[in-house]
Amino acid sequence: MKTDITSRRCGYCKGAKKIKKSEYGITVIGCPICQATGTINIPADYTICSLCNGTGKTVGGYAMTKTAICDVCEGKGWAKSA
Repeated sequence: MKTDITSRRCGYCKGAKKIKKSEYGITVIGCPICQATGTINIPADYTICSLCNGTGKTVGGYAMTKTAICDVCEGKGWAKSA
């Protein structure tokens, strides 16, 4: 059975193709999730990720101030519906 693939806006960069990386000062880099294209190819039956609400990011770490790539959608913002 073949799965239909569709192109969707990247949740991590919101389609902007770049992100701000601020570990050692603010630097703009290409989005590592979509390889700076602004879109990702995913199965057509995927929906907005329920853990990160489509942002591709989760909050955690000390005092809940660090952002990390969402474990469910791997930063894409889209995941297989339950």
